Amino acid sequence: YLDIYTGEQSKFEEEDDQYQLTRSLLDKHASTFGLQSLPEDLDTEQAKLCLESNLCLTKLVEIDSQPLRFRAPTPLLVGHLIFQLDPAPGLAKTRQNFTALCTGEKGQCKSNPKKKLHYISKP
Repeated sequence: YLDIYTGEQSKFEEEDDQYQLTRSLLDKHASTFGLQSLPEDLDTEQAKLCLESNLCLTKLVEIDSQPLRFRAPTPLLVGHLIFQLDPAPGLAKTRQNFTALCTGEKGQCKSNPKKKLHYISKP
């Protein structure tokens, strides 16, 4: 199978860092403020209060002024493509070549070492 991803990896990582920071801070300090410990469990008003007060974080912890994020970012993995390869004996070489393109087992092209013989890490 091939995993299918969509979106920008760097944007996802940034949003996930913000979300994980929010989770961590709520986990540590939510009870002090009478809040739920998971960002998803906060209602709109509670989330707004957290944003306005920033959970008094400047006094509690040092952060790189990252914004708080109350919903997990949308995962980049959207699905899998599953291939059923024809088992016909005459297609053995075709199956091997297709599998090598998916796994990267053949490495680089012999005549052009910069050219990769696989689809790994391709958008």
